[in-house]
Amino acid sequence: MSKSAPKVTPKVAAQIRAREAEALAAGWAFEDLWKSRFWHIVNRRNRPGLAALMHPGDKLGAITENYIEIIRRSGVVHRLYHPGPG
Repeated sequence: MSKSAPKVTPKVAAQIRAREAEALAAGWAFEDLWKSRFWHIVNRRNRPGLAALMHPGDKLGAITENYIEIIRRSGVVHRLYHPGPG
């Protein structure tokens, strides 16, 4: 029995959708952006997507081939690093 992925809030979805083409052009996969389930990361597998890491009120900063910045309401910047090949 599997649990369904948590729903992405409309505010988070709008942030991702607004920059989706830019992220895809930088080499990010659709799954890297929209996977909303967060779980234990082992050997670079089971990585959460950007949607799982964002909260309403967060903004997206730089999007590069190596990372995507998440800017929290507090101003703290987190980076989601690209998983790379395989």
